[in-house]
Amino acid sequence: LFAVNLQAPIRMAQAYAARLTAAGTRGRLMITSSENALSLPAGVRRSRIGAYAASKHGVLILAEWLREELAGETRTCTSSCPAPSIPRSSPPAFRISTLHPRNWA
Repeated sequence: LFAVNLQAPIRMAQAYAARLTAAGTRGRLMITSSENALSLPAGVRRSRIGAYAASKHGVLILAEWLREELAGETRTCTSSCPAPSIPRSSPPAFRISTLHPRNWA
């Protein structure tokens, strides 16, 4: 989990920054985190995703530090914290209320 959610963005950021530096160009790095990095949403309480949330919080902090460390240079870093998005047209099995653990049989 941490290898994919945290280590991969670290390695990609390092490789991207090195390429930009070598090329002498500007660039922007966008790292995707999660709403679970910021809080404990009501829809996922008691769903045992603490490790996932911790790994995504690490991504959020990584982006904040990169933004600070790259300030004044030719690169910027931004993070995105998307929330679940399930269209109303989705079958009931894919709706949040159905997926919530309190609704499991």
